[in-house]
Amino acid sequence: MICNLLYLDDSELCESLESAYRQAINQASLEINEGQYDSSELQQMVNKQDICNRAMAAISVFTDDV
Repeated sequence: MICNLLYLDDSELCESLESAYRQAINQASLEINEGQYDSSELQQMVNKQDICNRAMAAISVFTDDV
């Protein structure tokens, strides 16, 4: 079985994670208590750097297995 993989360098991966983070915050702002918080309020409630670091670590573990 041939597996087609798309490889991103660290900078492209960080850019992708930033985009995913913004999308997740925006979506969460719509869903949490029917829009009780806007995206800027939610961003103050979470640690963006920690989320991105955890995502990078999870991706690294996954790519080590490939």
